[in-house]
Formats: sequence, structure tokens, C-alpha cells
Amino acid sequence: MKKKVLKRFTAAAIMALLLLGMLFSNLTTTDVFALDGVTVQTGQMGSPSLASYAGTGASLSDPYRIAVSPNAFTAPSGFWGPEVNGVENGCGVFAVSFEQYPMVSGKTAGNMISSSTFDLGNNGTSVWNGSWTYAFRFPTWTVFDTSTGDLRMAFPYKGNFDLYWTDWEYKFDAAGQTAGLSADKQIKAGDVVCITHYGNYIQGQSSRGTNYTVNFDAAIDYTGGIVLPGSGGTASPVVPMETPLDAVYYAVVDENGYASFSGDNAILYGGNYLVQKLSVSVNAENDVSAIDTKGGTLDLDAAVAPSAASQSVTWQIVNGQSLASIDENGILTAKADGQVTVRAASSAFDGVYGDYVITISNQADKVTVAPSGTTPSATASTPKTGDNPMTLLYAVLAAVAVGMGCFASRNIRRGFR
Repeated sequence: MKKKVLKRFTAAAIMALLLLGMLFSNLTTTDVFALDGVTVQTGQMGSPSLASYAGTGASLSDPYRIAVSPNAFTAPSGFWGPEVNGVENGCGVFAVSFEQYPMVSGKTAGNMISSSTFDLGNNGTSVWNGSWTYAFRFPTWTVFDTSTGDLRMAFPYKGNFDLYWTDWEYKFDAAGQTAGLSADKQIKAGDVVCITHYGNYIQGQSSRGTNYTVNFDAAIDYTGGIVLPGSGGTASPVVPMETPLDAVYYAVVDENGYASFSGDNAILYGGNYLVQKLSVSVNAENDVSAIDTKGGTLDLDAAVAPSAASQSVTWQIVNGQSLASIDENGILTAKADGQVTVRAASSAFDGVYGDYVITISNQADKVTVAPSGTTPSATASTPKTGDNPMTLLYAVLAAVAVGMGCFASRNIRRGFR
């Protein structure tokens, strides 16, 4: 009886440990981007130290986590730090992550779309320092657009992010945002994402700070100013772009489909960005895909997209190595008949390559066959050293047969005399 009780107790204990292990595993592997059912912040936000946001704000690994809508913004007087001796101080000491989610009834629903995480723990610059118009109304969200068949995103913010933030990370759902695009533009886990800054946001100065209206068309002329929402119909002047165009950033998409930019690869400039998957295409002049002359060559070219990326590639044959050779310039030389696959791989990024298939023919040596009704010359049938042994044997036997025939012929003639 005791043994049965002990066995049951042991089994129950093991089951409990397994359940605890499963629970712990779920806690540690749950999507860290999920804030299901959290109230989404709108408009101007107050200090996170006075609100019930997720996280402690202690570090980048545990920032205050705030779900925001496309009209949420911050201001030094109300967000970036507490008052000191009754004076608005700006820049508190904390880490904060502003996160966008799909929304249902004003609350988060689904996986994170994007996040901007800032570490103000060692920030020595106060945004409340006389240049407050740059960051007074800091938008905490990103605008995405796919109307042109490409993914574009905009940070409606003027100037450089590193002007006030010592360290920040931007993360967005590259796979989710491109899921509705054509197959060649869909971004998957393991792909390399390239974002290229092409500018053109609009600044309108209000009495309480700076607002930005996103417009993805970089070709529009705003010389006469533009009427901004809430301006009462008055056109506001447009401030010229202060950041360089064609700034490029790269990121490898993680297993969850997110691309992250931080540290030395942190995004510096507010404004518009074109999002593209890094790719390599291989082609030949006139789309030729065959070599049909003995020892013939084919000159191949590779292009890395987008064009702002490094165009350096390495060439190799990945299928049919014995049938051809290729040099560092992409020139393929035929050696034997068959089909070969040539690969041009990006020198800057692992796993980014393009392939090209070539069919090779007419590489075998031609054999001359004597025309019908002709007699091969004697020299052509004379055996030589190194010939096939059977051929040599046949020649010897033929010679012996001829000799015996001559001998028999002489004896027969003698017999008739």
C-alpha cells in the first residue's frame, strides 16, 4: 500500500514539475511585443513615472512600455521629466518604448506594428534648452504606406534623433507590413532589409510646439506654404529639409519578421524612407542563356537592389562545376556539355544572392566517318604503338591469315604441276 501511495505521490510531483516547466517556458517564450488589451494613449501624454504603463523604465531591457495611436505625442513639460524646485526640467532618467498595435475599441489587439525605444538614463541634453521647438511635440508613431506597390514609412519628426537621445532602437514588423505586396517584394525572416531616406516632411509651427504632416510625395513643391490641420486655413511656411537624402540603413529580419535598427546602425533622420528587400539579379546581354560553341564564353552581369547598396559580388558555380569555369568578373567558359547554375552573392551580406542557369552544348570532339563506298587508306589502318590492344590483335591475325593464304596458294600450284 505504501509503495502505491509513494508511486502516486512521485507521479504527481513529476507532473507538477512538468506543468511548472511548461508555464515557465511559456512565460519566457511568449511574444514580448504583445500588450493585449492595453489602453492606447492618444494626444499629449503625461510623465510615465505618474502613469500606470507596463515596465519599470529602469533600462532598455525593461523600459516603460506605452501603446500609442497615430495622434499621440510627447512634450518636455508633460512627459520628459518631473519638475525640479518648481521648474520644468525636461529629460528625466528612464527608458521608454512607444509601441504601435492594431486597435479594437481603443485598446491593443494583435502583435506590435512598430516600436521606438529611447534610453534617457545617461542623457546629458535637456530638450527644454531653448531649442524646444525641435522636440516639443514629439510624435511617437510611424506612418506606413503601400499605395505605390512598395513599402514606405515616415517618422514625422524634424532633425536628428541623436540630438536628444543618446541611445535608441527602432523595430518594425517588416514581414507583416509587406504581406500584401507582390511576392518579389514580400519580406521574410532571414531577409536583409534596406531602408533609404528620401526626405520630404512638412513642418508647421504652432504656439505650443512643432507639428509635422506626413506626405510621401518627395516631388511636391511647397514653396508657397501649406495649410495644416487646425491652422484655421492659414498657410504655414515650409522649413527646408535639413537632413541628407539617400541615408541608408540595413537590418536582418529576425525569426518573428521584425527588423531592428540600433547602436551604430540607429536611424538618425526623421522623414520618409523607402523599405526594400536586398536582392541580387543576374543576367546576360540579350538574355542569352546558352553556350553552343566549343570553349565558348558568356559574360554575366549582377545588380544589387536597391542601387544605393554595395554592388560588390562574388561569382561561383553551384551546380555543374565540372562543366564550366567562371572568373571574378562573371565570365563563364564552357568545358563540357550540360547545364550549370551560376551564383552571384553579395560581398557585404550573407545569404543575399541571385542565380542564373546556362545550357552548354557542342563541347565534345567531332569524329570523322569515311563516306560510304570508299576504302580506308592503308596508312589509316596500320596499327601504331599505343592503339587499342584488340585492334592490334586483329591486325596481327589478319597478317597471319594473309601469309597462310599465300603459303597455301604456292603449295597448291606446285601440286598441279
